[in-house]
Amino acid sequence: MSDNDKIRYLQSQYERRRLSRRDFMGFLGAAGLSATAAGTLLTASDRVLAATPVRGGRLRIGWYTHSANDTLNPNRLTTSLDFHRAYQFCNALVTYEEDLSAGPDLAESWEASADAKTWTFKLRKGVTFHNGKSLTADDVIYSLNRHRGEKPDSIMQAWMEPITDIKKDGDQVVVITLDAPNADLPMVLGDMHAVIVPDGFTDFDNIVGTGPFKLKSFKPGVGSLGARNEGYHFESRPHVDEVEMFGIGDTPARVNALMAGDVHFISRVDPKSINIINGAPGVTMANAPSSRHLTFPMMADRAPTDNAEVRKGLRLLLDREAVLKNIQKGYGAIGNDTPRSPSGCSSTPLRDPAAGAGPCAPPRCRSVHGRPSSERSGDARRAHWPWSRRGHR
Repeated sequence: MSDNDKIRYLQSQYERRRLSRRDFMGFLGAAGLSATAAGTLLTASDRVLAATPVRGGRLRIGWYTHSANDTLNPNRLTTSLDFHRAYQFCNALVTYEEDLSAGPDLAESWEASADAKTWTFKLRKGVTFHNGKSLTADDVIYSLNRHRGEKPDSIMQAWMEPITDIKKDGDQVVVITLDAPNADLPMVLGDMHAVIVPDGFTDFDNIVGTGPFKLKSFKPGVGSLGARNEGYHFESRPHVDEVEMFGIGDTPARVNALMAGDVHFISRVDPKSINIINGAPGVTMANAPSSRHLTFPMMADRAPTDNAEVRKGLRLLLDREAVLKNIQKGYGAIGNDTPRSPSGCSSTPLRDPAAGAGPCAPPRCRSVHGRPSSERSGDARRAHWPWSRRGHR
């Protein structure tokens, strides 16, 4: 990591209230910044903090999916609504930073052996569960072992199979041994299924975790309500007193709820609704690149799409630019017939061998990475999914 990257990281940690003012200035000094330069960065970051919403109130989120199968059991989480609730009420050993790297959460640090087969996680001191119990290594071992064994009833089982042993080295250190090197183990342990619950805990409809909110009520298919965890281990977070989350499956109803002020935040906004939202007072429209891609799946084992030429013809018939412009309203990017991230797509443009190097018009592409397009079974389109929120203070 370069010096500039280190400084930007420290600044982001301060602005996210993960560093105190004193620690922020101390780290900048250790990084070799002069008092003047450090003061300039501090002033800029303080402006960001000054714009932070006022604490308090209830945040109401209208999500795009819900069902009677909604659950708080970490082993059985299947929908994005379940995922959100897991992180509201619980924490994992690590968190995903803005650049998708692994950052400290319940584990304040970790290190791997030279062969990357043994990992040692040092737990954050002073963390308590919502029932008042202090976090220890036993809680971590119990929570992770729920995904292991012959019949763990866990969606995460395959990811945990390489683990051969989990043991403690005192109350604040957990040692995990693998059957093969894995440099990405911390990323696995940041997954929402790997959140930590108290040792022996089984009443998941009344989940007890260490998260920013304590569960007040939960009814599958209806909604959940959480109250601020005053003892949360990240200082000054969360900002709101309560968070209420429920599903509104119908897109127009979800947009209308936002416009009427019944909810403060919605996701999966239909592109056709964007102009309406942009024209409404007190509502902010935003979009973010995602890995979601729109496809035209074709069954390659049955007629007529078992014919590679049929698949190729259907792919070439599609006017991708028109779909992006008229259906997605510009919120997206032309895909590369592969589920790559937006950054990956931009670095590997579609190419036409007959034209030599350089990108070509998508409907006329003949190959991807040297493979004949007739070998592909579908078309991928990258989507930037818009979401919207109403000002909440």
